[in-house]
Amino acid sequence: MNAFPGPLWTGPIAPEDAGAVLRMLSEEIPPEVARRLEAVEPGRWEETHWMVRGAYRGRELVGVELAHLQAGRTAVLWPPRLTPPVGIEVGLFLVEAVCQELGSRAVTLVYCFLETDTGVESRLMQLAGFTRLAQLLYLVCMEDQFPSQRPLSALSFEPYTPENHSRLVRTVEATYGESLDCPLLNQKRAMEDVLAGYQATGVHRPHLWQLVRADQHDVGCLLLTDHPELESLELIYMGLIPSARGRGWGMELARQAQWLTRLAGRNQLLLGVDADNWPAIRTYAAVGFRQWASRMVYGKFLESP
Repeated sequence: MNAFPGPLWTGPIAPEDAGAVLRMLSEEIPPEVARRLEAVEPGRWEETHWMVRGAYRGRELVGVELAHLQAGRTAVLWPPRLTPPVGIEVGLFLVEAVCQELGSRAVTLVYCFLETDTGVESRLMQLAGFTRLAQLLYLVCMEDQFPSQRPLSALSFEPYTPENHSRLVRTVEATYGESLDCPLLNQKRAMEDVLAGYQATGVHRPHLWQLVRADQHDVGCLLLTDHPELESLELIYMGLIPSARGRGWGMELARQAQWLTRLAGRNQLLLGVDADNWPAIRTYAAVGFRQWASRMVYGKFLESP
């Protein structure tokens, strides 16, 4: 528990408040997240990497905060749900307390996704030390845009194996140089943490991670994951080293991703891209991607105690 002037404190959810907590959270979280929480006994949420904390005045529940601990020492945090007429100071206290606890669990980066960068929620997250990292555009490409045969390319694609892991680490890190994709994150996380987060997304299939080569040199990477329940692949990340850009190779990487999606028998390819990364957006549009949603991404780096 975390002390606070007056009777306000935070801590795990009391068993008798579990139903009220789920009702409060259902107003904020996606339906699939709500179903996951409902499928687990409240006292065992943390066994499945969900952290649920309440703000109490005495024994009265006045706010709820939800966080999901993820691979790569990261966590996703949802804006707190408060009971009227509780003010923003309670939400701020709750967010800071949960971030402090996440830091004690070796989490180094916390994300929060908001529909807009104006309003009470964005103000609260900024007061809690979160920085706006990017506007993330969600794009989708349907199978009628996929190539019907393997695309011709001067590039070669080498599937990931444990033997080329160190090469992949070096190459991914090199592609971050001068990148327009969430530049505020560049060089601020250990590359092994980044790859662990990528690998934990969806269903990892090693052959969908590929090193991109030209003239016997590693010049980029293409990382996809499988979402069988959505009949989709997701393009988690693709990139070229700075010296390999400006040659039209980005489009060849995108076509390769579409081809791998067809080979996997999935009917759509999903991705998220920084709204400021205009070269990537132009490439994706040229091969048939369209936008279906947008979110503001806020983040906060934590220090372990």
